[in-house]
Amino acid sequence: MAKSRNPNTKATDPAVGVEGPNKSVPKNIFALANRGMLLDIVVFLANVFLMRSLTKRFVDLYHQVSGGDQTAEIIMFLFCISIFVLPALGAVLKRWPFHERLQAEGRVLKNQEFAIGCLFNPILYFSFNLVLFVFIYSFFTQYKNSDQPESTTAILVMLGLGFTLPTIQTVLVYKYLSPPKKDPPIAFLRSRTSELFGDVFVYVNMILFQVVWNWLLFSFMGFPRVTGVYELLTRLLFLIVLALFIYLPPRIFYLAEDITRRRVWLTMLLANLPVIYHVVIGAKEAGW
Repeated sequence: MAKSRNPNTKATDPAVGVEGPNKSVPKNIFALANRGMLLDIVVFLANVFLMRSLTKRFVDLYHQVSGGDQTAEIIMFLFCISIFVLPALGAVLKRWPFHERLQAEGRVLKNQEFAIGCLFNPILYFSFNLVLFVFIYSFFTQYKNSDQPESTTAILVMLGLGFTLPTIQTVLVYKYLSPPKKDPPIAFLRSRTSELFGDVFVYVNMILFQVVWNWLLFSFMGFPRVTGVYELLTRLLFLIVLALFIYLPPRIFYLAEDITRRRVWLTMLLANLPVIYHVVIGAKEAGW
């Protein structure tokens, strides 16, 4: 017979921001509690085997947009919009199953302490997405090959999207970090299937971020081989800053639960090793 627990006694779970009875973390990499580590492994494998091909396709698409291909423009628009839509969908689909799982395990997410952390402040998260939108919009507007300037209506629509999409995404993502106070509007949102679809959206969003990151680093910037210790350290610092702004925000859904687990930091390092190698050491030739 299981021993009764004192409800007033709290122990710190190995997961960040989570309070409750101590529980061993499942060793199965496919377990719900290990979805973040699985994501890191998927990103590592993608960076090793798929990212060069995916980024090359993205570069080709970009050149088609620059050449005025309307179909390519639509695909690129959907690509960019999905970066803001997928996390919002993932937050909605994962929220109820995530907190019900924690509750069933006798744990609770300390969302107030988690949200005020430097890396996870909602203002910082919103600012990151706002800057990302402005960068994407301004970059493709600048290099788009068109004889006709954009109309005032198109500019106003894009400005509206630029504020609305990051706002909605930030609100939904940070609602995900707080336990729901009422039942979801549809029963499906409480199912494990809903959480699975949410994980898929989060994973796809991370791959899209990796494509953009690889494109910026190697196709747009380019890094020749490192020539000295100072340059090596400078690139390391540069990469650390980029990692904080590029890798951690899409992973916030899992960081809420596993950030203090040592193996998690190792898997996050593993996920970024291919990029770290190319940025720090430098490729023989810039571009794809």
